[in-house]
Amino acid sequence: MATSEEKKLMEFSFLTAVAQNFVSPLISIYALFLGATNQIIGMLSAFPTFASLCGQILFIRISKGLKFVIIGTISWSLFWIFIANVKDPVTLVNLITAQAFISAIGTPAWNAFLVSFIPEKRRGTLTAELNIFSSVGGFISSVIGGYLINTFGFLKAFFYAVAIFGIISILPLLRIHEKKIKKSETKKLRNGDRKKLIAITKAVIFLNFAVGIAGPMMPIFLVKN
Repeated sequence: MATSEEKKLMEFSFLTAVAQNFVSPLISIYALFLGATNQIIGMLSAFPTFASLCGQILFIRISKGLKFVIIGTISWSLFWIFIANVKDPVTLVNLITAQAFISAIGTPAWNAFLVSFIPEKRRGTLTAELNIFSSVGGFISSVIGGYLINTFGFLKAFFYAVAIFGIISILPLLRIHEKKIKKSETKKLRNGDRKKLIAITKAVIFLNFAVGIAGPMMPIFLVKN
C-alpha cells in the first residue's frame, strides 16, 4: 500500500507527463509548420539532447534536493511561453535547446531523491508504479493534444496551457517532507554492480543512438505520407 508521500510522487509523475506530452511529441511538426528543413528538424532533436547532457554534467554537484527539481520544472514550463511566440524554426531550435540545458538542473536531483527517498525493499515496485502513472498521463495528454492540434492547429493557448500545467505539477512536491540521508546510510557500488551499470549504460547509449537516427523524422514522414 502506497504511503501518502508516495502518492504525492505519483501525482507529480502523472501531472508532469500530462504537461510534457501535450505538445512535445508534435514539436517537429510545429517546426515543419514554421518552415523547417529536414536538417533543422534533425538539429531540433540532437541539440537539446546534447544540451541536456551538458547541463546534467554541469549541475550534478549542486543539484541536490527537491528544490532543484522544482526549479527545473518551473524553468521548463516557462520556456513554453516563449516557444508559443516563435516565428522561425531556428529560433525554435535555440529555445528548445536552452530549455533542455536549464531544466536539466532538476534531473540529477530527481534521480538522487528517488534513491534516497524510496526504501530499498520498495524501490522496484514504486519505480514501476511511478512509470505507470507517467505512462497513463502521457497517453491521455498525447491523444487529447494530438486531437486538438489536428483540429485547431498550433494555437498559442495550447503552449500556455503546457506552461500552466507544468507549474501546477510541482504542487505535490511542495507537500513532501524531504528527509536528509546520512553518509553512513549510503552504499558504494561493488565492482560487480559497477560492471553491470556500465553494461546497461552502453546498451542505453546504443539504443538512443539507433532511435535518434530516424526517430525525429517519423512524425514528418507520417504527415507527408
